[in-house]
Amino acid sequence: MAGIIAVGAVPFLPVFASVVGCLAVGYGALIGTLTALVCSRLRLSVLPSMAALALVHVLVAPWLLTDVGSGTAAIRTVLGSTVTVWRDALTVPMPLSSFSGMTVLPWMTGLVVSALATRLILAGREVLAGLTLICLPAVGIGWGGQEAVRPPRWASCSSSGSWPCGPAAPFVSGAATSLRPWT
Repeated sequence: MAGIIAVGAVPFLPVFASVVGCLAVGYGALIGTLTALVCSRLRLSVLPSMAALALVHVLVAPWLLTDVGSGTAAIRTVLGSTVTVWRDALTVPMPLSSFSGMTVLPWMTGLVVSALATRLILAGREVLAGLTLICLPAVGIGWGGQEAVRPPRWASCSSSGSWPCGPAAPFVSGAATSLRPWT
């Protein structure tokens, strides 16, 4: 599971233009896994486990995330960013490391995804746990902005074998050219 989480953290590299996003994913995944193991050991059901995860989020994130500040202001930043970071990551320019509180996005993603995957593995649902881990790179790509993760135009044209690409593409009309999102 650690290898899959490490690969899932890679899309956060171009989003933050440094390893701070990957470190936040790693911290969240480690803490989420430990929290899920403790909750499972205590035989807690879903609701108490979610409450424990929320408590860990509020109490541990201010200590581990470097861009949220310190003290009670850090706790307020984490609480506020829990709600607003999803919108802000879509609207602010790249890299996200230029803005405070943005590491809450990879932290929460790693925390929730790893906790859910751990509980699914412990319940004997390894396939569902694997599908859950797909959410990690999906958030990095989806909330990371188009420029940071989009391949060059020539790579998508040459790999798909579709013709019109390159300099002739603007002169070709038809439904196929209107479906390309990056024209």
